[in-house]
Amino acid sequence: MTTAQLEKFRTEFLEYYSEQLLNAEIDENQNLIAYVRPDLDFDQTVAYLSDSILDTVDFEEHLDVYVYLYGSNQFEQLGIN
Repeated sequence: MTTAQLEKFRTEFLEYYSEQLLNAEIDENQNLIAYVRPDLDFDQTVAYLSDSILDTVDFEEHLDVYVYLYGSNQFEQLGIN
């Protein structure tokens, strides 16, 4: 997967989930790192992302998504494909 494809996906992901996320980035291992707003319930937000991600994104390759509570080391790992 190219850097441009990952960046396009990151941008679309962040735009779609703009009410839940503060930021998203691609790390050096080509994983998506997403940061949940600290004023939201982390567990509920992760459940929402997990339940809706396959319906809202078109992604044919495997991608690991690490969802962090902003300002915390708490995270959950989601996988696409």
